[in-house]
Formats: sequence, structure tokens, C-alpha cells
Amino acid sequence: MKIESLLLSLPLLAFCLNGPVCAAPAPKVPPTPAATPQPVPSPAAALTVLPRSSPLALSLQGLGALSWGGGWLPDPGLMLGVEYNWDPHFGLFAGAAGFLQSSGFSSYFPFSLRYHHPLSPSQSLFGGIGGFVVYATGAGLVPGALLELGTEYSLSPHWSLNLTLDTGLSLGSAQAFTTGLRGGLNFRP
Repeated sequence: MKIESLLLSLPLLAFCLNGPVCAAPAPKVPPTPAATPQPVPSPAAALTVLPRSSPLALSLQGLGALSWGGGWLPDPGLMLGVEYNWDPHFGLFAGAAGFLQSSGFSSYFPFSLRYHHPLSPSQSLFGGIGGFVVYATGAGLVPGALLELGTEYSLSPHWSLNLTLDTGLSLGSAQAFTTGLRGGLNFRP
């Protein structure tokens, strides 16, 4: 009889251990949220901005006309320039240069709208379109159109080197063009 009562109590014991009456409630574990994918920066996004501390750049450049130009060939000169970048890609440039020539002192004032295309975090290419005004002794003010292509290499967030090739077409009576080379140092405060 003891074996029969023991055998009859086994299903009851199993029910109590697994059933809702005797079993301890299962701990409530909050569901794990689905992992949100983290955006992976693309290499192109890393190249969009050069390390710059200011949108304003001041430059000191040496410049001279190349011999294949068909017009004004001044002696080498110095230019002070300023560039303001309101966007990582777009900026305005204006400069003032002086030359000593056999006929006296002449001044050159270029200005352009520039587009910068980054090649790496420290180097960019830029192209510009604009104009210039030349003041030469005996000729007065001569306006012109200007195209430029250049590169800028960042040494630090404040200092960079630049090299620019530009072509200017005089809109004066001679319709001459001059191709020049400028190179120098930029400072961003």
C-alpha cells in the first residue's frame, strides 16, 4: 500500500513542482531592445573639412608672371591676401600686391570666389573665378577677369602653405592675358 500511495503521489508532486500553485514565479526579465546600428563614418565624410580653427585666413605670398603670358610681365612681387570661408567648400579671396617695374611701381588687386575640394584631412584643391584691377604708372586702372587653380596644405590648425596658378585676361584696350604663379603661407587665427 505504501508503494501505491507513493506512486499516486508522484503525479501530484510533479504537478505541484511544475504547476502554477506550488512553483515559484519565474523572474520577470525585461526584453532586451534590439541593438540600434551605430553609424559608421564614411571616408568621404572624414575628408569634408580641413582642420581649421577659423573661417578667416590671412596670407603672405610671393608672386610673379610666367613667361608664356601674352601681356603684362611684371617683376616678382609680394601680396597680402585675406580669405573668408563661410562653408567648408566655399570662400571669398581678396589680395593686394605690389610690383617694381622699369616704368615705376604698379599694384595688383585680385578677388575671387573659391571652391575647395578636400583630398585628405590636410590637403585641398581649390579653383576660383573672379577679377582683378591693375594700377600701373601711365596706364591708370585696368580691370580684368581672373581664373585660378591652386592647392592648400595644412601644417597645423593655424598654418598652411598654398600654391596658386592664375590666368588674368585684361579688359583694357590691349586685351592681353597674363599667367601668374603665387605661393606663400596662410595663417588662420
